[in-house]
Amino acid sequence: MALGAVVLAYGLIFLNDYIPPELSSKLKWLYSGGPEGARSLLSTIAGSVVTVAGTTFSITIAALTLASSQFGPRLLRTFRRDTGNQVVLGTFISTFLYCLLVLRTIVGTDKNRYVPDLAITFGVFLAVLSLAVLIYFIHHTAASIQVSNLMDSVAKDLNSTIEANLPERDRPLVSRSQSDELGRIQAPIENAAAIKTRSSGYLLRIDYEALVRYARKRNCRLFVHLKPGDFSLPDLPLATITPGDVADQDEDEQRSFYNHFYFGPERTPEQDPEHAFLELAEIAVRALSPGINDPFTAIAGLDKLTESMAFVAKRRIAPGYLYDAEDTLRVITARVEYGELVFAAFQFIRRAATGNREVLVHLSNRLKLLLERTDDPNLSFALEQQLIRTHEDIRQCQS
Repeated sequence: MALGAVVLAYGLIFLNDYIPPELSSKLKWLYSGGPEGARSLLSTIAGSVVTVAGTTFSITIAALTLASSQFGPRLLRTFRRDTGNQVVLGTFISTFLYCLLVLRTIVGTDKNRYVPDLAITFGVFLAVLSLAVLIYFIHHTAASIQVSNLMDSVAKDLNSTIEANLPERDRPLVSRSQSDELGRIQAPIENAAAIKTRSSGYLLRIDYEALVRYARKRNCRLFVHLKPGDFSLPDLPLATITPGDVADQDEDEQRSFYNHFYFGPERTPEQDPEHAFLELAEIAVRALSPGINDPFTAIAGLDKLTESMAFVAKRRIAPGYLYDAEDTLRVITARVEYGELVFAAFQFIRRAATGNREVLVHLSNRLKLLLERTDDPNLSFALEQQLIRTHEDIRQCQS
């Protein structure tokens, strides 16, 4: 938006030179004052906007601090990615920069006089737009820190992650020839070489398509041991490659292989649905802490988690087998399991709700509802285990 303000400022100044004086006099909405008035107008707009921008930054930091302390630091990503906040701050900065660039072109000496009427008029329009954006920002900030809106935003991100990483149940996963090959790879791997990690941190994302192209180009097969969300230290097993002599590569080829794995200091939900469940569950867990003691927020969080888990029940966890265009198995990856997703969604809330019978009963009802909506034996088993433990906790509350 700041770059757009630069282009707009010089573009309107350039266009202003092509407006005939007689046409400019007929356009009553164009600025018609002198150089001193133009300087004063743009200076007032620039000074006011930059002051409001500073206040806006302060309000944003205060909202981030509140969200971090009450809802968890992992949810700061949601606020940082908020398009509304970005547009508001971008509008203020762009208006300030636009006014500065137009201000420097105004000339008011005795021998020479130049006032870009069109550009100054647009500066007034940007000032009005900034005022409207400020009103929107006040409402948007007040709404964004409400726990119901925050949970809804996190739940939408969670459902998007599920949709991107778990295929639909009615979509075929492997062909007959691929199924036959899967039976043959169960034998012990011979002539294989291990590839170690080079850095520490969380595995954020894997470029699976690039790995398939890599394996096809070298006519090999890769067994990836880590999945997105796993934490790694240097020199831990990252992948196994067969035949093993393919692992003997020069530095450039090794670098091209490692470039398909993206590590970072914190987990992200892009390819990690387990972390997406944890982000939503953290709101409910913090609501059940002694310092907050808000069971109603915990119950609302359970409802959102149930909605997302019901979405998981409509999809399935695909086998981690990736094939090239010639239907040849190239990459075998680690995958998330139903038990891990159920654990992330409900285990921490169940432990935090110990002694709170109302929340545990609500959790029990939601688990029963999910069991009625799934026919996958693995997902049903994980939900049943949580339901059994929940009933045990309820009995302890009654005793």
